[in-house]
Amino acid sequence: MRRIARHLGVVGGTVAALGLLGSPAAAQTTHQVDINSITFDPPTLDIDVGDTVDWVWVTGFHNVESGAAGIHNGIFRSGDPVSAPNTYSLTFDAAFLASNPVAGNSYDYFCFVHQAFGQEGTINVGAAGIPALPLWGLLTTIGGVVAGACLVLRKKRGGLPQA
Repeated sequence: MRRIARHLGVVGGTVAALGLLGSPAAAQTTHQVDINSITFDPPTLDIDVGDTVDWVWVTGFHNVESGAAGIHNGIFRSGDPVSAPNTYSLTFDAAFLASNPVAGNSYDYFCFVHQAFGQEGTINVGAAGIPALPLWGLLTTIGGVVAGACLVLRKKRGGLPQA
C-alpha cells in the first residue's frame, strides 16, 4: 500500500508541476473596419478583450471618434479628418477597458465629417472565450486530486500502514 501511495504521490506531483508551467496565452486578434464613402464596414463588431481594431480608410476624407450622435465622449479619437490611405489602430485590452468604462463594454463611434449621413459604428468587447480544457489542464486537475488525497490519508491515519 505504501508503494502505491508513493507512486501516486510522485505521479500527482509531476503532473502538478507540469501544470505550473502554465497555459499558452490566448491569441489576440486584429480586426479590420473599412472606412468607405459614408460607411464603416462592418458597422458593428464583436471582439474579445485584448483584440485590436484597425480602421482602414479605403476612400474619402474621415476620422474615427468615440461617442454617439456626433457628440465625442473623449475615449478615443483618430485625430482630425484625413484622406485615404490612412489607418488608425486601437487595442481594447483590460487596461483600456478599466480606464474607459462604458455600459456593457459597447463603444460607439462615428466619423465627424459624415455622422449626419449615418457613418456610425459600435465595437462590443466581450470576455475572451474560455478554451476547452486542454490535456495539461486535465492532467493538472487529476494530479492535484491524487496528491491531495494522499495527504489527507496520511494526516487521518498518522501515515500509511506498512505493507
